[in-house]
Amino acid sequence: KWSKIGRKVNEYKKGDIVRVKECTGFVPVGSIGEIGEHDGESYRVNTFEHTDGNWHMPFRFELVTPVEARFDR
Repeated sequence: KWSKIGRKVNEYKKGDIVRVKECTGFVPVGSIGEIGEHDGESYRVNTFEHTDGNWHMPFRFELVTPVEARFDR
């Protein structure tokens, strides 16, 4: 899956759409969001309900749509 889009496993980019697999606070499991900032280890996942403080480690979410495949960009 990752090699098809030219990335290493769990290599996320700003603008990727992801689904939360493990809750780490306010964002419930199954929430869909966009990758925002990256601080080296974790990523901000901006969902419709939560746009601040949603920092997650990559094993807590899964890629839904890579930024390169988005039509709204």
